[in-house]
Amino acid sequence: MINLFRNRKFQITAVILLFLVIALISIDRFSSVNIIRNIVTAPVNFVQKGINSADEGISRFFNSIRDYKYVSEENEQLIKEINSLKEKNAEVADLEIENKRLKDALLLKDKFSAFNLIGANVLSTNPSNYKYELLIDVGTKDGVRIDDPVVASNNSLFGRVYLANLTTSTVTPITDEYSGISGWMKGEQGGHVTVRGSLELKEFGLCIVENIPKDVEVAIGDIVETSGLGGIYPKGIIVGTIVEVFNEESLSKRYAYLEPMAPIKSLNEVFLLTTEGKN
Repeated sequence: MINLFRNRKFQITAVILLFLVIALISIDRFSSVNIIRNIVTAPVNFVQKGINSADEGISRFFNSIRDYKYVSEENEQLIKEINSLKEKNAEVADLEIENKRLKDALLLKDKFSAFNLIGANVLSTNPSNYKYELLIDVGTKDGVRIDDPVVASNNSLFGRVYLANLTTSTVTPITDEYSGISGWMKGEQGGHVTVRGSLELKEFGLCIVENIPKDVEVAIGDIVETSGLGGIYPKGIIVGTIVEVFNEESLSKRYAYLEPMAPIKSLNEVFLLTTEGKN
């Protein structure tokens, strides 16, 4: 047996057989073993890829739901914060308006120190026939009298007390056709004029300015204030602004249209100037 392993031909034959075995074991990808393996594993790989794709789709779907929920919650929080800021801004704006109103009221009190200044809330308006009368919440028990001047907080003339009851009063505006004011044109060439309401103009919220002196220049934008004459309105209350000027040479007549400074149609609060009980 030992002689067999020492035989040269046997050794060569053994080496060749060893290489053949190694070759068979290491068959390439085109061998029948690999073909069978591919036939078996291809459907399995297809199913596996489908499962992986489905898993990825499901993951994306739930991630989308999670992201949507997060974004929705974030949007709700932002909306709450915006609404809160709006409320705070509105409160600040209201405080600024109230602060200005109080400052204006103090200026009125200083300007017309010869009068008692009575604040009043507007209860209702009567826009019938474009009169825009106001019903206010003060009356004779508060010292109100007929013909007391009524002004807005910005020192602009609204009108006068037309009727005074115990707890309420009715105020008629300067646009009423029965209203008449002795006015003064402000400016370097100022002069006395007459401001009155007009049946034709009150629908448009305007007054007419008449009796303009020839030596007084009138232009759009000029301011008219009360002159202090006439016995009702004290001097220095702003009546309004000239918005149109007419010169009728054939009639030698000059007149103008005036827009009241006071917001005739939208007042919520007014001030009355009364001498009742004033020493």
